[in-house]
Amino acid sequence: MIQLLNLGLKDKYRSGVEELGFNMEDLLEQERDAALGNGGLGRLAACYLDSGASQVLLLRSTCIILNQ
Repeated sequence: MIQLLNLGLKDKYRSGVEELGFNMEDLLEQERDAALGNGGLGRLAACYLDSGASQVLLLRSTCIILNQ
């Protein structure tokens, strides 16, 4: 949701979803968990990227997938 707000696309997204016969809130409830755990570097990285997006900064991230 924060990405839609930062890009100014929330209303446009909502109207498109409703045209397809869906409810935006129902879709957002189905959104996959970011799996940031209980904090740490993953949460810090997410905050950093969200902050950069809200300031319209070009940021790059790297993903590390850990198999347990």
